Amino acid sequence: MPTKKVVTTTSRRRRSEFEGFSFTRDNLSDSPGILGDYRSQAWSAFENLPYPTTTDEAWRRTDIRSLDGSVMLPQAETYLDLPPIPERLLTPLVSDQHGGQITLLPGGVKTELSA
Repeated sequence: MPTKKVVTTTSRRRRSEFEGFSFTRDNLSDSPGILGDYRSQAWSAFENLPYPTTTDEAWRRTDIRSLDGSVMLPQAETYLDLPPIPERLLTPLVSDQHGGQITLLPGGVKTELSA
């Protein structure tokens, strides 16, 4: 019985296949302090890692073809004029108090933890 010859080829997806994002590393300079450092490190990782494909085990069932590259980063301090969080969203869903709550606010974070 003749054996069937199986030929397997593998290749990495080239960056040129992705249309790219609508922002560049230059847009990251608007980010202040720790956030700017975090975004800069993330951008470096983005530049150095290959795009995932369906042959990568962790991405095997994830279709990234519809990844939206037109997403823009918010400009510095555009969040300062946001309205306050409605009180109804801060009330506990169960019981009379939260076990803990983290609220993202313009200019910072408010953290409350029950003892």
